[in-house]
Amino acid sequence: MLLGIFSQAANAKPGKEETRALTFAKKAFQDGIYDAAALNLGKFLKDFPDSELEAEARIFLAQCRLFQGQSGQALTLLAQLPATTPEQLKPEFIFWQAEANFSLKNWAAAATLYRQVLQHYPAFQHRTKARLNLSAALLQTEGENAALTALEPLLDNRNNPADQQQALLQKVRIFIGNNQLDEAARIVDRMARGQVDRKTQYQLWYWIAELARLADQPAKAIENYRKITGDPRAQAAGLMAKSWLGLGQVYQEQKQWPAASEAFLQAYVTTSDPEVMQVAVTAYLDAQLQNNTLTQGTLNIRQAARDHGAAGRSGLYAIGLFYYHTANYDAAITELDGLGAGQPGNEWTWPAQMLVAECFLKKNDPAAAAKVLRKIRAQTANPPLALDAAYRLAELQAQAGDYAEAGQQFLAVARQSANAAQVEGAYFQALMLLSRTGQTAEFAALQTEFTGKFPASPRLADIAMEQARILEQAGQIVGAQKIYQTLIQGKDHPEVAAEALFRLAQTQYQSGATDEALKNLAALEATFPQYRDLAGAIYLRLLIQQRQGQLPPDDFRAALNQLIARFPKNDDLAARAWFQVANAYFDQGNYGQAQVNFQQVADKYPGHPLVDAALYAAGKCAMNLGNYPEAVTTLEKIPDHSALKPDARVMQIRCYIRSEKWAEALRIADSVIAGRQPDPIWADASLRKVNCLYRLAKDNAKQYDAALTVINQLLAANNITMAQRNEAGCLKGDILGQQQQPTAALAAYLDVVYGRLLPSDVTGLPAEPEHYWFNRAGVAAAQLLEDQGDIKGEIQVYRILERLSEPFRDEFRKKIDELKARHFIYEEGN
Repeated sequence: MLLGIFSQAANAKPGKEETRALTFAKKAFQDGIYDAAALNLGKFLKDFPDSELEAEARIFLAQCRLFQGQSGQALTLLAQLPATTPEQLKPEFIFWQAEANFSLKNWAAAATLYRQVLQHYPAFQHRTKARLNLSAALLQTEGENAALTALEPLLDNRNNPADQQQALLQKVRIFIGNNQLDEAARIVDRMARGQVDRKTQYQLWYWIAELARLADQPAKAIENYRKITGDPRAQAAGLMAKSWLGLGQVYQEQKQWPAASEAFLQAYVTTSDPEVMQVAVTAYLDAQLQNNTLTQGTLNIRQAARDHGAAGRSGLYAIGLFYYHTANYDAAITELDGLGAGQPGNEWTWPAQMLVAECFLKKNDPAAAAKVLRKIRAQTANPPLALDAAYRLAELQAQAGDYAEAGQQFLAVARQSANAAQVEGAYFQALMLLSRTGQTAEFAALQTEFTGKFPASPRLADIAMEQARILEQAGQIVGAQKIYQTLIQGKDHPEVAAEALFRLAQTQYQSGATDEALKNLAALEATFPQYRDLAGAIYLRLLIQQRQGQLPPDDFRAALNQLIARFPKNDDLAARAWFQVANAYFDQGNYGQAQVNFQQVADKYPGHPLVDAALYAAGKCAMNLGNYPEAVTTLEKIPDHSALKPDARVMQIRCYIRSEKWAEALRIADSVIAGRQPDPIWADASLRKVNCLYRLAKDNAKQYDAALTVINQLLAANNITMAQRNEAGCLKGDILGQQQQPTAALAAYLDVVYGRLLPSDVTGLPAEPEHYWFNRAGVAAAQLLEDQGDIKGEIQVYRILERLSEPFRDEFRKKIDELKARHFIYEEGN
């Protein structure tokens, strides 16, 4: 420990009471009674706030918290250097800050602090441990090479042999972590043949055992683990519990559950490390479960926890953790809720509640989870845990669609947390949510802030991708494409480069640059064969080639079938491909085969977004084939909430009309019209209703008046197409003709011919050329004029049809010439 340094720490001699209080606390610390030491050190800081010994007390208390598994509290204690801190204690503050960050897995922060100690205090007493832990932290942040480089000063032959050996063992850890077992074994074998001190010998036995276990050599592993577990002196090396864990794992692999249980239990009772405790308890309970003695095993852990004192609460937490991992969430909640009962200040109360929140999420009860997380955020005295709860709560809010509130929560976490990884993650999540809420200016500002704080972040590429998506949505395609082209050049993020290449091709296709799109899709297939949506890229290429006429229908279908066979587990791809196969058959007029394929999409991929369109198309195929009952049944399967349901209803009306089932057709037409504002669907249903009434009028002439009422409603509406308006006008003329009103019928037809049916308030509806009903009305008007002997009027109507009906221009010109010849009309003006 640090008692030698601390005995000379103060610049001024403190009073007797002050010295006695700190000495008493230090004695408890030295004896490993961290609960008592922490209690007395906390009291010392409260009773002597201006003491010259404050720095010494803070460091001791921080170590207590660290050894009790309360690394966040240790970090808080060390966050501010007291003004009275003597020079020789300053490296202690930095070092234990590094240790706390290391324990919290804040690897980057820990590495920075270890480097600071080693650079500014080369003679620091814990420099070897600082370098070893620097190596371990760098392994997490900068990789194997950086971690090994950090060890080189310790491997120097001029260095302390014990330090060299520790560095070699750290290399063993690194190699085992990277599954470089042969390299690790060579180091261990060489060390085993040399001379090592007692502490190093324990570590050497441990790594020999670990390598043997990983190499499936159980006897050798057990032999070496037992060398440690059988020697009480090994406890000081911190390997006793880990060796019991290793023994348990060997027995577990051999399904020797009683032996495994005993080893895991021993691992629990011989450690005060919360992380080791949790691994030991969960493994122990699993072995007890396999041995059908889970209830007794749980009781054993509770008893051992009482013997462990405050540190044992980690084991009680681990009981809940075990139930969580075995998906027994109700049992986990019961265990975890009881952890803080009757134990004021229990440091495991709030971590237990965090796990309770996760249990509720697993039970699909996000509301209950959110309630627990809000309680943690509001009540815990542990700032890092409060921020963890806030982060998790923000994730839930985002999942629920509350993007604005979730974004604010993430930003709050980002600006308060001391955990670098959490800060970066929170900023990133806030950026993504700003994108979703369309706050483009705020997104741009936060993107700049993020780039300044994390210039080397691997998330920068994802953020740039999101920026491009925002530009796309805003119609700024060129700006988006520039970003995609930059991302394509990125060598460090091949998945992002592939995604950018795909999106670039999509934007090129959508903007009409099909040749460039095809070129980039081909490059994507060749350069990124492992791209996650390669199937989608190939599908888009085939679609473009088919629409460009480069793939005949049979070749297109064959290529799609090959694509489906190549990606058999990609249901989304298969559904889209089969839909396109069906479309190709439909375009060829092969409605039977098209119907089979559309129906296959609906039957095999019931949750796919194309199902409604497939059912609609299958119904249309059946109607075109004259299978009207089948068409009606298929169309009925489209759910009522679908955007295609009204169109399906109109198609059902047509099927019933073609089957001459007028009553059924009228019933559905009325259901579509009822409560619907005038629009093309309403107009289509109304026109079909007119068809039905017209047919029924053969047996009941009153139906003509009912049909005229519907037509007048149609002609008074604004929001319908010109074709529908002309059809209504033409049908009006037909009905008036049936009612023996030729003058009124002629007027109705001429309203169509002279374009007098436009509403007073012309809307933004497209005014596409309409020929069928225009020509039909014109021919009917011409016939009525001929019947009345008005040949010149008839010719005038045909002149209009000749001028405005381009597809039939020659036909109408011949009709005019025929009338002029037959009636000796040489000059139309005479």
